[in-house]
Amino acid sequence: EEDGPEVKALCAAAKDAARTVLGLAIAPADMPLVVPSQDAGPVIDPTFPPEWGPAPHVSIAHTGIRALAMAADPARYAGVGVDLEQIAPRTQAFLATAFSPQERALVQALPEGQARDTCATRIWCAKEAVGKSFGGGLAHALDRFEVQGDALGDTAVIVRDLSQNKDIPVTAMGELAPGLVAAIVLRSHDP
Repeated sequence: EEDGPEVKALCAAAKDAARTVLGLAIAPADMPLVVPSQDAGPVIDPTFPPEWGPAPHVSIAHTGIRALAMAADPARYAGVGVDLEQIAPRTQAFLATAFSPQERALVQALPEGQARDTCATRIWCAKEAVGKSFGGGLAHALDRFEVQGDALGDTAVIVRDLSQNKDIPVTAMGELAPGLVAAIVLRSHDP
């Protein structure tokens, strides 16, 4: 499964994004990706040639047949994170585990159906993208990040890193295709 066509396509997309950031005419095979641990996101292999400059940050996401990949220059950004999610109902158990009381109130204030499902998906997607911008995801950080304010519409949202009391803008957020939400985070270096 690790070498299946879906994984190969995701890796190729991430490598293409990194190649674009670097402005290099190299083949995707020239830039191997590795996943350092089960809880970490992909990174450019440590054997990345130093003459090419610092290895870009990369993030990949997929759902069904769609994939999203992004790379960012580490001199300009502290991290990059993307997530892609199908809009779907979320169970009460999921909301209780993954969302803060404030986020649950936001979702539960909406009538059951599309608006509620979209709001819950946007919250999850934004938090996951922020988690990925730190090199992982939400596996061990469900209570670290909290969406601030309204999570509806096609506008970007702010996610608060509660461990550092810092707001992180979700750079882009919206439906890429009907029923499919994407979030992109380009996390700035601390001043």
